[in-house]
Amino acid sequence: MWFKGCFHIHTTNSEGELEPVEACNWYKNNKYNFIALTDHNIITKLNGKYFKNFLIIENSVEFSNFGTDLHILGIGLNKDKLSISCDYQSTINFILKKNGLAIIAHPNWNWAGKFSRLTQFENYHGIEIFNSFIRHEKCGSSFATEKWDYLLSLGNKIWGFAVDDMHVPAKNLIGQGWIMVKANNLEKEEIMNSIRQGDFYSTTGVIIEDICLDKNKYLIESLNGEEIIFIADYGRVIKVIDDSKGVLEINDYDKYKYIRCEIRSGEGIAYTQPVFFQ
Repeated sequence: MWFKGCFHIHTTNSEGELEPVEACNWYKNNKYNFIALTDHNIITKLNGKYFKNFLIIENSVEFSNFGTDLHILGIGLNKDKLSISCDYQSTINFILKKNGLAIIAHPNWNWAGKFSRLTQFENYHGIEIFNSFIRHEKCGSSFATEKWDYLLSLGNKIWGFAVDDMHVPAKNLIGQGWIMVKANNLEKEEIMNSIRQGDFYSTTGVIIEDICLDKNKYLIESLNGEEIIFIADYGRVIKVIDDSKGVLEINDYDKYKYIRCEIRSGEGIAYTQPVFFQ
């Protein structure tokens, strides 16, 4: 089953305009299955039991105490007591120790995520490749796929996340970036484990119906895509298909470190997670 979720959401506890319950209600009412409230350097407490058939991944936070615009999301920590550090790698290590997901937030916010800086981090789960709020602030690019491809090409096995970074519930700022997770059920550990394994895709509007890698064939089927782009090392485009579905035949696995796919249309872009060959 596919479950729709968003990880980067602020409330009145840190620069957001919605109360925690209001934020949860908006996402639930708009057919999301799960979210994580990630206020700055504080865990927002909310009893998810009040929301039926809607998962709130508790003990989540945005670590932003580094003196720059490059922050780190810690999702689903197993304890609510934070260890605040001014060091990026120490923060990542803390998140991992608490069995959480470590995600580098908005690497293009004021261009704080310089390529050289990003190469210094280890063992995190992924980076935000789309961040809606940057458009509102006009402080960089919402898209960071060029940095994702660079890091993947250096051998980093990391995932790409699309998020709202919701502060303002304006029409063009909320519900703009999300992930679709393939899991057996809507339980925290099931969702978290699927993400750890890369069983999800990110999107700004295109819906994928099927992703299949069978021997030497990479199959993509989408509901509303118009163009499929297969991308390999250093962002090199290796095939383009003008259709909502298509197949890439892979004859030489050792030729690539990874292959990922973008499905585009007037409704947005969907990003599959990379398939690694080395």
